[in-house]
Amino acid sequence: MRFDSARRLAALLLTALLTVTVSAAIQPAPAVATGAAMPPFSPAFAERARDYYRIVFTADGYPARRNADGTLFEHPIYPIYVLNDYRTQYLAHPSPRLANAISTVAKAAIKRMRPLDGGLVFWYQPDPTTASRLYVKHFSALTQSYYATQLWKAGDLIGDNTLKVAGSKAFAALLIPASRGGVLYKDRNGISIAEVPQQPNSYILNGWLTALTSVWGYYRSSGDLRALSLVRDSARTMTKVLPRYDSTSLSISRYALTGFAYVRVVGTTYSTLSLTVPGAGKYLPVRVKHPSRWQMSRVNTRQANIVVSYSSYPSANVLTMKPRKAARVQLLVGRYNPLLSGSTDGRWVTIGTVTPSRPSIKIPWSSVDRLVQPTNFAKLIRGHRTNVYHSIHIDRLKQLYAITGYPALRSWAVHFEREMCRWKRLPVYRGLWASVPGANTYRPVSRLCT
Repeated sequence: MRFDSARRLAALLLTALLTVTVSAAIQPAPAVATGAAMPPFSPAFAERARDYYRIVFTADGYPARRNADGTLFEHPIYPIYVLNDYRTQYLAHPSPRLANAISTVAKAAIKRMRPLDGGLVFWYQPDPTTASRLYVKHFSALTQSYYATQLWKAGDLIGDNTLKVAGSKAFAALLIPASRGGVLYKDRNGISIAEVPQQPNSYILNGWLTALTSVWGYYRSSGDLRALSLVRDSARTMTKVLPRYDSTSLSISRYALTGFAYVRVVGTTYSTLSLTVPGAGKYLPVRVKHPSRWQMSRVNTRQANIVVSYSSYPSANVLTMKPRKAARVQLLVGRYNPLLSGSTDGRWVTIGTVTPSRPSIKIPWSSVDRLVQPTNFAKLIRGHRTNVYHSIHIDRLKQLYAITGYPALRSWAVHFEREMCRWKRLPVYRGLWASVPGANTYRPVSRLCT
């Protein structure tokens, strides 16, 4: 193992904190008094903070986003960006004003966190009117890992032990099992932590990777052996499931290991419905006013929405829906659209037959393969539709390999990087752009690997 070879990771994490975006669907907070006097941001961050994040400080020093209607949006991740910038400035030019700003922002964030099972969490609120993955109140392994690292380092830098304690509690929340409202999953694959906890576990790769590299940063600062164990164990799990992120027909990595689809019986109705993901669990429809596509839900007595998973491969997902009489079962399966986060041009595909006495059917992997979507090119960067997640996967896999020394992590990073060279020959990617692994730059797909 080459754990000491990851010392250079600390510098990489400073960049990562400002480049990785956490998907969130948080309801805007009411407008409050703003204008806490704070030091200016560094030139590298100031423009982004002003024009993209639109950061203003609340009266108690929380960095919020000012919406067009004047309300403030207290995103859980914003204090991380600001703490990172102020700490970087302080390391270069220490001053009482910067130390006070670090303390103010950190304590404003801690004030908005809540205790849970010995941990300290920053809750995300759902937006049930969208098809978002964020369909219930939850906390995020990615955000928690950032706070563990940033709060500990902030406390160590300015000599405030209360911040270090809060950082340790932010990390402790990562050890709360998903069954108790946490983000730690244990299944046949091993241990994983979720950027967005869902049922079944979505295994969002960029969030998982970045959370683990950030937890490593916390371990290097604090010496907390629980963090070291989590990184080792969860990275070992990752080596087992990485092949399932490989969309071979499109030469691209998948964003996660779950996908949604409508399912129906033809010519009759059904009375019960469930989906079993071997090694993970049995999932039943939920009853909510505004169901998300990322939730198992009953549409009517003929149709339902299901969430399939690649995590059980090669053991098939099993759909059980008891019909009144023998009936064909169909899935609405679409094709990959690089400009969307979901499939398009769906068509109904027959996957088998169920009867009252034989209500279960295995979902073919050919259908799962089309439902579990690859990373997309939906982000608009400098006027171009750009894929950023594939490169994030490559860079983070290399970082995690440097930390753990697990060869499979490097092998898959190399594989995904080589696959990008094929994009220029695939019509589906024509005219699109991509971020370049290991470089803060973007290129047309046609110019990759030239």
